[in-house]
Amino acid sequence: MPQSSDSDPRRDSLLRRIGDVYFQVFHTYRAWWMYILPLAAVVLIPLEVINSVAEHGIDSLETTRWLEAVLLASVTGAISSSSLLGQVFIAGAIGLSLTHARNGKPPRIAWMVRNIRFLRLITVDVLYVIVVLIGLLLLIVPGVAALIFFALVGPAVELENRGARKAFSRSFQLVRSDFWLVFWVLLLAEIVGFLLGESVASLTRYILGEATVVDGIAKGASDVILDPLFAIAAAILAMRLLGLPAPFTSRGHRNT
Repeated sequence: MPQSSDSDPRRDSLLRRIGDVYFQVFHTYRAWWMYILPLAAVVLIPLEVINSVAEHGIDSLETTRWLEAVLLASVTGAISSSSLLGQVFIAGAIGLSLTHARNGKPPRIAWMVRNIRFLRLITVDVLYVIVVLIGLLLLIVPGVAALIFFALVGPAVELENRGARKAFSRSFQLVRSDFWLVFWVLLLAEIVGFLLGESVASLTRYILGEATVVDGIAKGASDVILDPLFAIAAAILAMRLLGLPAPFTSRGHRNT
C-alpha cells in the first residue's frame, strides 16, 4: 500500500482507528442482524452441540497417570480451540456480502449460495483451528499469534479469490501491515464475546439444568449472538487493509 498519501488511515491514532473499526462493526451488526444471525445459527449451533457432548465425555473421565493427563489436556485444548470453528467461514461470507451490497442490503441468499466458495472456506476454517491449536499446545504466545495473523483468511478467500495456502500468506501480510490495529480489535472482540457468552450460557444452564444437549444449545445460542462480532471485525479489517470502502460513513449511513 502506498504510504505517502496524506489520507493513509494509519496516520490516525491507534485508539481512533480501533474506534472506527468498532463503529463499522456495530452499525453492520445493527443493520444486518436479520441476515447475520440466521447464518451464524446454521453454522454454530450444531458445532456447539457436538462440542458439549465431547466436553461432557471428557469431564466424566478419571485419570491417574501423567500420560493420560497430558492426552486429556490435549483433547480438552482441541475442543476449546474448536470454538473458533465457523468464525472464519462467517467472516468470509460477511466480507463477500459487504462488498456486494446493494442500497445497503445484503445480496440475496440464492446469489450467496452460487458465489460463496464453500470448499475453500471450510478448508481454511479447519486449518485455522488446527494452526491455533498447535500454537496453544506449544505455548500461549504462538497460539495468540496464530489467532491474530491468520484471522483474515476467510475474507482473503472471498474478497481476493485466494486459494487456501495463499489465503494464509495474504492474511499474514495484511495483518503485518497494521498489526496493532488488528491485534487489539480482534483480541477485544474475542475476550468480550467469550465472557458475555459464558455468562449467558451459565444463566441458561442455571434455569434449564445441566443436560448435555441443553448445554450445547445454550452455548450455541449465545455464540450465535456474540461470535459474529469477531467475524464482522475480521471482515471490516480486511476491507480496510485492502483499501476497500467502508460499509458505513462516519455518520452511520450506509455506503451503496
